[in-house]
Amino acid sequence: MMIPVPFEAWGFFIARPGGYEGSLEEDMAKDISERIRKAQDKATERLDYIMETVAVPDFVEIVGRVGGDVVTYRVYDDGSVYEK
Repeated sequence: MMIPVPFEAWGFFIARPGGYEGSLEEDMAKDISERIRKAQDKATERLDYIMETVAVPDFVEIVGRVGGDVVTYRVYDDGSVYEK
């Protein structure tokens, strides 16, 4: 029997209270892919195209091109974007 896990929306991303203990791998992968998609959507406002995306626990790092230059952005879980 699966017990439903409540979700809370904190601005930009959805957070699971208590982490992923007892969750299925599919749920974790789905949450990570959704987090990456949202970060890429946020970064494409500033980039011509995306070359690489790396997800870490606190942020998603996105490497892309803007006008011939290669830039790296970090999109944090609160939705803020910083150039590295």
